[in-house]
Amino acid sequence: MKKYSVVRLVTMMVFSLIFTACGKNEAGSSLQNPDSSDMPAVTFQASVLEVREEMILVEPMEDSAKRLSVDKIYVPNKEGLEVEKGDLIEIEYDGSVAESYPAQLGNVYRIAIVKKREVPESKPPESVDPENFIEEDWTATAKDIDKIYRILYDEAAHADRTNDLETTARIVECLGKNGYVAVDSNNQVDMEGAKQVLEFCKAADSMETAELTILVIIGSDGFILYELKTKDGDKMITREFHKRNEGGQFQREDIAHYPASFWQYTEEGYLLFEGSDFSEEEFALTLSDTPEHTALRVLPLEKRCRELNRQYILPVGYNQNNLFLSDWSREDYGKLDFYDLFDIFYPYLYEQPVPYTAIDETGMETIYQIPESIFERVILTYFDIDKETLRSKTSYLPDEAAYEYRPRGVYEVQYSEIPYPEVTGYMENPDGTVTLTVNAVYPYENTSRSYSHKTVIRILEDGHFQYVSNEIGPGENPDIWWHADRLTAKEWKEQYQR
Repeated sequence: MKKYSVVRLVTMMVFSLIFTACGKNEAGSSLQNPDSSDMPAVTFQASVLEVREEMILVEPMEDSAKRLSVDKIYVPNKEGLEVEKGDLIEIEYDGSVAESYPAQLGNVYRIAIVKKREVPESKPPESVDPENFIEEDWTATAKDIDKIYRILYDEAAHADRTNDLETTARIVECLGKNGYVAVDSNNQVDMEGAKQVLEFCKAADSMETAELTILVIIGSDGFILYELKTKDGDKMITREFHKRNEGGQFQREDIAHYPASFWQYTEEGYLLFEGSDFSEEEFALTLSDTPEHTALRVLPLEKRCRELNRQYILPVGYNQNNLFLSDWSREDYGKLDFYDLFDIFYPYLYEQPVPYTAIDETGMETIYQIPESIFERVILTYFDIDKETLRSKTSYLPDEAAYEYRPRGVYEVQYSEIPYPEVTGYMENPDGTVTLTVNAVYPYENTSRSYSHKTVIRILEDGHFQYVSNEIGPGENPDIWWHADRLTAKEWKEQYQR
């Protein structure tokens, strides 16, 4: 059986369990909007997980979660109540809950802060026990760890929690000034100490003996420490995960040891390595055949490239859409799936989750008619496409002035480990458009360039933008086995009847 068949089957099973856990309402509808006068008010308390402009993601307290049968809920916050992650709030609503994940409440009458989050006093540990480390002669001594902890404590003391990227960049820079090699976990910040990495790779290629410590920062609350050791061409990896606990103290939560079964410094400026974990107790190979994959960008990227990537490419990426997976242009939109793009851009435009959700795990029984004013506003905002062409590429119902829409279901779930895009170059065109050169970086397959594509965007005067075209690199035929297209009605019927 092909690898993608196995992973997709497992993913489908997990997806099915999630939907089952969400449950169904009595009417079998995906969204209940009863008249508030006929429904008694329901009150529950929840912890704030995330705050957006007009939406709050919350986790109900344990007793409420059992009653609501959900663990995450989107709550509309149109009044703009000032809450923070970790606050305990009380919510009064009409009792209706949309069957999506996370779930969504119907009419909310009141939101009140019960308790503000507790900010633990930032006190670094006085010392670190050297016995926690497997080998004393490795570069990361107890003293090094203690110093790293203190740097993160100092930076977290004035961290801007509303902008994790800036916080992470500041931490990486500070570690670099203290002589450490550091980069962020998403490779969105230029590495500090890149020269040390290049020297280590050169030593490894020359069969010399060398050691190197790399810190991979995960915001201000955690980091991964990699200890790399090379001798006679062999590379040994120790990976430690350190995280801030509820008491505000850092501690090591996990450690792994493995030889690098794959190792490469690529033309794109990435260090890639892979290996299977050793057991800590016996320092012997485990029975697991699932290796760890690591991709660290060593060479810096131009600042403008990073900005263009964050603004126009990363928000879409390669997850459940084919915007950057196929060739298309304004003259020929090819196989571009506008339903997937509607799912992506609706939350950005309307600042709320897509309300058209499946009422069962398959999605087979859920069909909506989205008013043309809504569907066309979303697509026409981000694409210079006329309505007639859009309607010909979708299922448009002229008598209802609506688009027939079926949300993705369990049979259309793709593999979770997918590439991520990275803009490596750009060109300003005479017609006002910008051509972006993008590499698909795929750590799971040990490559910093799974394939390349050129995406053209047009930046409008009002600050908005539109996608103009996408073209896969010449001579490339990317294997996108991890991607799942939406099924046709016939394909859905065949899957559903199996």
